[in-house]
Amino acid sequence: MNGSDNRPGIRTRLVSGIKWTAAVAFVVSASHLATSVIAARLLGLEEFGEFSIIRSTAVMMSNVAAMGIGVAATKHVAELRNTNRERLGRILGLCSLITIATSGLFSLALLLLAEAIATSGFQSRQLTDPLRVSSLYIFFVTLNEYQNGVLAGFESFAKLARINAIQAVGSLLLISTLAWLWGLPGAAWALGLSGILNWLLNRREIRKQLSIHKIAATYRGVLQERAVLTDFALPVAFSGIIGAVTVWACNAFLVRQPQGMAQMAIFTAAGSFRSIVMFVPGLVIRVATPVLCNLVGEKEYSASSRVFRVNVLISAVTSSCAAGAIILVSPELLAVFGKRFVVGAEVAGLVAVVSIVEVMANTLYQPLLAYGQIWWQVRVIICWSLTLTTITWLTAGEYGALGLAAAYLAAHLVSLGLYLFVGYRIKKSVAPELAHS
Repeated sequence: MNGSDNRPGIRTRLVSGIKWTAAVAFVVSASHLATSVIAARLLGLEEFGEFSIIRSTAVMMSNVAAMGIGVAATKHVAELRNTNRERLGRILGLCSLITIATSGLFSLALLLLAEAIATSGFQSRQLTDPLRVSSLYIFFVTLNEYQNGVLAGFESFAKLARINAIQAVGSLLLISTLAWLWGLPGAAWALGLSGILNWLLNRREIRKQLSIHKIAATYRGVLQERAVLTDFALPVAFSGIIGAVTVWACNAFLVRQPQGMAQMAIFTAAGSFRSIVMFVPGLVIRVATPVLCNLVGEKEYSASSRVFRVNVLISAVTSSCAAGAIILVSPELLAVFGKRFVVGAEVAGLVAVVSIVEVMANTLYQPLLAYGQIWWQVRVIICWSLTLTTITWLTAGEYGALGLAAAYLAAHLVSLGLYLFVGYRIKKSVAPELAHS
């Protein structure tokens, strides 16, 4: 397989990837948590709520702009890096063109629509300028999504770990300094500048990997690979758009309620501990996904099944233990953000439970990605979005952040059930291959 026989074994690849990812994931998670704590203490409850909704808006638009290209890059780099470098070069050229176009389009859209979003969406005209500043974040984070997908496909986990560590420390320093100097506008600038730092680091490493693997990204003949868009990137994009818009709309609904910005701040603070629950499962999923895609692409179905089962077991055990610990000490954890945040202890406990369900749903999504059943993801995300929107509308007005957390629990339970159903169909379809592998 073009030299692929010299690759390390599956266990070595998984252990190496998890080791390098874990080495810095702790730093990254700690940095994200510290960033939220520092921003909350520097900005205060209401202004931290404003910062949270600005960040939510920027994340929503960057997720839409990403168009699923990062996921498409991971899958195709993992599948083709050893078997069809010429085709992979065309796919990378196509993906980069689309990413540049969409990142520019959505950044421009926020620049032009910031005032309308601030006044009509949030009923807060003073958010106009910070929203415009966050367009810088949209542009570079969208590019970073594609770059991260490429590096993950190469299984460059050591390099990704180092890059993320540098970016995490840089982001912490930027938001601490700029929020202290200029408040909310400074915090908005920090988001964009940290995105630029990440882009520069990723860009340098991708050039190295392409050289090592003797792959030349090209724009010639990219239309030959349009099936990558219709069969893979397009359903991923639809899923991302539907999910991102739904999350943003539910957040916007919350902030429009009485004391909405304060409730948004509490929900964001409680949600910051979600990274603790998802820490180990996230490591395993990030490492296992390209390995699974590579194994399925090379028709090693039995090996891919073993990797998937181990992934499910690790995710279930570690997320449950972490969530239990958070529930026990949630008041003390929230007190780190400030005394006014302690009232969100129930929200933090419920978010911890939600995170377990989310982890398992993310894990069960992997077979859809590896076996190319991505159009099923569109159906799943539609059901997820309808559930989240409906229950948010019914509960957030009366229960605030707690109602929004309950809506997420119901939505993730629905998606978990659907992933189980689709996974069963996939298992039946590959049963003959498993028997002969």
